[in-house]
Amino acid sequence: MKKSVLFIIALVLTVGIAAFFTVQQGRKAVPPTPPPPAANAWRGVEPGVSTTENLMSAIGTPLSSVQNGTTTTYLYPSANQYWRNEVDAQNNSVAFIRERIFPPSDTSLKSLTAKITEKPVQLYGPDFQSGTLLYVYPASGVAFLASSFQDTAYQVWYFIPTTLEGFLALPQAAGYGTAPAGQQEGI
Repeated sequence: MKKSVLFIIALVLTVGIAAFFTVQQGRKAVPPTPPPPAANAWRGVEPGVSTTENLMSAIGTPLSSVQNGTTTTYLYPSANQYWRNEVDAQNNSVAFIRERIFPPSDTSLKSLTAKITEKPVQLYGPDFQSGTLLYVYPASGVAFLASSFQDTAYQVWYFIPTTLEGFLALPQAAGYGTAPAGQQEGI
């Protein structure tokens, strides 16, 4: 009887120790949840945070680049062979990204903006007569050139989060305003 009691005690201890180590191993094996990507990040590249080295590492070598004063624009392929995605960099830092989107990608304006809690500002630009406006989320650092009537986005603009005034001061926002061109604002 002593042998069976010792056997049971040894078995309980073995199972207990194995269970303890299994639980401890399970706790260590779960990796921490990564933070969600920023609204203004394109394929891992975030204006104001990413360097041109980060850009090249994440996206690869551009098709070409254009220098305009202190800004270098890197051109990357899009889903359409005739249009390029543009990444503007200043002082080795990514400042602005213009992504052109085409089907079969998700081009639904409602879908693309579903997780943004900020209210958009509608800006009028060169294409407003066709129903295409620029929906800007300045504090989130993202804008969509889109038609809300067709629920279709054509471009996504990523920039350093700012105010509406700060966004309108960007060279890329030239020609956009809170009222159609030729009309006074507030009327």
